[in-house]
Amino acid sequence: MIGSGRPRRFTRVALRAALAAAVGIGVGLVGAAAPAPAAELSYVRLGHFSPDTPNVDVYLTSFSRPSWKMVLPGVGYGALSPYERLVPDLYTVGMRAAGAAPTSAPVISSAVRAASGGAYTVAGTGPYKALGLTVIRDDLQLPPTGDSRVRVIQASVRAGSVTISAMGGPNISGPVTFATTTPYATVPAGQWMLQVASTSQPSLTLRSGVQLSSGSVYTLLVLDAKDGGLQVVTRQAATSS
Repeated sequence: MIGSGRPRRFTRVALRAALAAAVGIGVGLVGAAAPAPAAELSYVRLGHFSPDTPNVDVYLTSFSRPSWKMVLPGVGYGALSPYERLVPDLYTVGMRAAGAAPTSAPVISSAVRAASGGAYTVAGTGPYKALGLTVIRDDLQLPPTGDSRVRVIQASVRAGSVTISAMGGPNISGPVTFATTTPYATVPAGQWMLQVASTSQPSLTLRSGVQLSSGSVYTLLVLDAKDGGLQVVTRQAATSS
């Protein structure tokens, strides 16, 4: 059962990284160094979980390799990119309004250290007036055959706190407050109908189907929908296939 413990608040670190691109968004690489052995690489994906923050362009650069640059254009709310493999290093991030000149001053900038073999989700969280850059440590260990591993990220400011359950199946999560994430847990693989409900607004509920494949790791994102309701987005983080 996911959420059997208390939800963990996003870990905020002194060296933080940046927002992200949606799946399939363009990425520009300049001056990439020779790849390190696969076992030594870091895995980083980027997300945008701030409902009222406009789209942004994100620039990721390496402290030790000044000629290396990655550009993520047009990052919007609810985006969560695939993992990028990066050489372990200390990286700096600059976030600019979408379409702003690369030479313009960033809206916010910070840095993150990607450790060898580590996996991270780096996202913008909170309201725009108090926007923060947050690093979430990911665990890509695969579950046994027949099972899936699932974690919930609550990014709906509208709902405040939500519960998630699989109708006729396992409880996915107890109350999860805005800008928190649950621990991973192992559940039976298969097709489930999820029931998402705000704990403070009884009428704010959602039913959403989800397919969880055997031997895979997932993140479930709870988002504010454009129609005033809720939305659940499923992102596969790792798979045995």
